[in-house]
Amino acid sequence: MVISVAIIANDSAPLYLNVNEKESSRRFDIQMFIYCSLDIVDEKVFGANKTLELYLGPLISDQNFKSFGYVTSTNVKMIIVTEIGDTSLKDQDIRSVSYLLEFYEK
Repeated sequence: MVISVAIIANDSAPLYLNVNEKESSRRFDIQMFIYCSLDIVDEKVFGANKTLELYLGPLISDQNFKSFGYVTSTNVKMIIVTEIGDTSLKDQDIRSVSYLLEFYEK
């Protein structure tokens, strides 16, 4: 299950951040995890091993969360956070963002 979605501007200012209502007690932890994920995004986008693909794949995981990233051609970043033990979402599911519509509608 996706527990958070964040859209970050090219200057690293948050444009949108939504945390699932069930996880609202861990909102601060999720926000800090998103900022850690942004460091990995910057390494993948601006580092020596630049990627040309918009989907960056899995970024980072800890004992609670796992993050996936997208970046647009204008360097707007999208971070998706799931629970670490969630096996229902596969990499190809995360790659196709269409299932996130139900998350936005809540």
